[in-house]
Amino acid sequence: MFKTLNRFPRDRARLWSAFSAACEDTRKAQTREREARLNDSREKRELVMSKIRESYFQAKEACDSAEFAKADALLSEALAWMKTVGRDLIL
Repeated sequence: MFKTLNRFPRDRARLWSAFSAACEDTRKAQTREREARLNDSREKRELVMSKIRESYFQAKEACDSAEFAKADALLSEALAWMKTVGRDLIL
């Protein structure tokens, strides 16, 4: 469309400038949204990983079945988080 506006060069330049500005604004908005999603995903992933690490150290120091049960409960909690929150994770 812009290429056929040879008769109106000022209009063509103005329209092209407005179009370019709109494209740039859209790119910036998409970048901000993507970064926000990635940051949110990183936070959720770190929560799950912290629960897994906690379970690991609980199991590593466990001396009896009650302590192993605590480690297992922590892993179950991490699994539940992955099933609910993990759908939004971008790994």
